[in-house]
Amino acid sequence: MTFDAETLYRLLPAVHRIRDAELAAGMPDLLTAAESNEFRALEAITNPTAEQQARREALLEKATRGPLKALCYVLAEQVGVLEENLAQLYDDLFVETCADWAIPYIGDLIGYQPLHPLGGPGGLARAEVAHTIALRRRKGTAAVLEQLARDVTGWNARAVEFFQLLATTQHMNHIRLNNHYAPPVRNWEPLSRIGHAFDSVAHTVDVRRIESGRGKYNIPNVGIFLWRLNDYRQTQSPAVRLDDRRWFISPLGHPLQLFHHPHAEKEITHLAEPINVSEPISRRMLDAYPDLYYGTRRLPAKPEDNIDPSIVLYIDEVEAPRTQIVSCDLSDDGTNWLHEPKTGHIAIDPMLGRIALAADLPVPRLVEVTFHRGFSADLGGGEYNGESADVPVNPVRVPQDHATLQAAINALGGSGTVIINGSGRYEGPLSVTVPAGQRIALRAADGSFPTLVLPVAGELAVQGGADSEFELDGLMLTAARGALPPRWCLISSRPTGSFLCDTSETLTFLQLMPPGSNKDCQEEATSTLT
Repeated sequence: MTFDAETLYRLLPAVHRIRDAELAAGMPDLLTAAESNEFRALEAITNPTAEQQARREALLEKATRGPLKALCYVLAEQVGVLEENLAQLYDDLFVETCADWAIPYIGDLIGYQPLHPLGGPGGLARAEVAHTIALRRRKGTAAVLEQLARDVTGWNARAVEFFQLLATTQHMNHIRLNNHYAPPVRNWEPLSRIGHAFDSVAHTVDVRRIESGRGKYNIPNVGIFLWRLNDYRQTQSPAVRLDDRRWFISPLGHPLQLFHHPHAEKEITHLAEPINVSEPISRRMLDAYPDLYYGTRRLPAKPEDNIDPSIVLYIDEVEAPRTQIVSCDLSDDGTNWLHEPKTGHIAIDPMLGRIALAADLPVPRLVEVTFHRGFSADLGGGEYNGESADVPVNPVRVPQDHATLQAAINALGGSGTVIINGSGRYEGPLSVTVPAGQRIALRAADGSFPTLVLPVAGELAVQGGADSEFELDGLMLTAARGALPPRWCLISSRPTGSFLCDTSETLTFLQLMPPGSNKDCQEEATSTLT
């Protein structure tokens, strides 16, 4: 906002400002009841943070305003609304920045025919309208079909003209040097992609109808491959330790297929390649193309050559160099893993999400991994911006304000919000008591995906009075490795009882039991959340 209330106030004659200050001294402050309570709470803090100090000064300034200064703030607020409206009207001239309601009108100007009703998702229609003119200029090409598939579905796509994969006798005036009738059996990559979107091996003609799902390789056929799973990042997530030399990348300590973070295509005429889609990373791919998948630089002294890698390993908060990483099969072999890394190296199995250190390397204090997992939608927790129902006032932050969740919950005093920053693991039992009519929330910060690990003998115990609330938002809950069976106790905020929940593979709600009872419930309820 360019129209500042303080600037306007200073432009007034000094005699008016002096009189306004005199009136303010004899008037009650302009704070609401909630703001007054908040101001008193901030005044009681001995060592406030920078955010708390700024909030306290803002409330103090509002409490000491005179009627003239308050009027200047009202004028500035309304002018700010006008400025924001003018800026939005300018943004509405362009499809990239316009509001959702303006998309159909811009599309109507260029003759765009919507594929979805006006009440459909605006984000997809925005992409369709933005690409309409570019697609018309390239009508009928494979690039157009590929871009349309991306715009309509929101998934990664690849268009394939199957006639280019036919094993035919080539004309001398149109020689295709890369189209071999018999594939090179020593080249692993083309053989591993047979039948998939990036198949480059020649096929004999298949005259069956493509609608039947059996015949693909024929002259008139064009196929569109879609990737339903997108890649979801977890940044510097602590690995789960198995012993001094072995770790699991997944916060849950289970096998996890790692995914590639796709590179954006710069031109609409470019057909997607393997690096442009979010596909699973195989061991051979990581071994053959480490520069594409791992790390930001080859050596610590070298400049960055991959600003957005798919996998980064941090040993004691220092990025492991690319030259130290090897791709390896770390499958189970009885009580041990199948292979061990060679001297001075660190092995990563991208298909199982496992890490192994060579025997000559020192035992690290902390192992963290930035990786991408495959999932179908922005559902549940994840490092994407969540839309909270309300904005918490003066939240307690972990680990900035308190290192542990229990300490942060105790600091709330029975009401408030704990914001968890980062994608760390927090182990240990938790006990939460919510007074009657109050609310406590544990939330993941935007761009964070923390994991709560309940120990073998521990519980998540939440007890509340009448009309109290307890919220878990954007968090992953699991039991400590080896807990049989992993259980956690949730005491409802209503005075009716508590739930025992089994969190091993499915979250099963068990029979309700009275408050204060320690007897395990054996009868399962009818609802199961997988």
